[in-house]
Amino acid sequence: MIGTHIMPYSQEVEGVVGLNYNFEPLGARVARNEDTSRVFSSTVHGDPATPLLEAVSGDPVRIHVLVPFSEQAHVFTLEGHPWPVEPGREGSDVLSAVQIGALEAITIQPQGGAGGRTGLPGDYLYGHHREPYRQAGLWGIFRVLPSEEAEGWLRPLPGR
Repeated sequence: MIGTHIMPYSQEVEGVVGLNYNFEPLGARVARNEDTSRVFSSTVHGDPATPLLEAVSGDPVRIHVLVPFSEQAHVFTLEGHPWPVEPGREGSDVLSAVQIGALEAITIQPQGGAGGRTGLPGDYLYGHHREPYRQAGLWGIFRVLPSEEAEGWLRPLPGR
């Protein structure tokens, strides 16, 4: 019943919820640590089961988002990383969240690349902007590493 057309929206997620192949419901995290200000913290809870996106600060990034099936419209957001509606086109509107529906796909290219316009390293939340979906587990972390900490397979892109 999450995200239905019935108002008011359900306050709690109940029953079976199929969001993606790897989801991280918030209820289990709150049960482990009641401090809701730390619910998305990997330091407290470890990395989530959802895909961990990683990049080096300042590297150009493209994120492909698709909704293969849904009866509901979804709202994708990437904290701290606004992107132009039409990359490369001067004066394009800039978004921080976008609605997508079933059988739709988008590609976002955050301004400034990983870490946003200021290239700030850290963990950024991505996922569904509507709280019932986020509560059910449709969220993840975009980890931006400073170039001096990038090691192994993740290194700054050549020419930067």
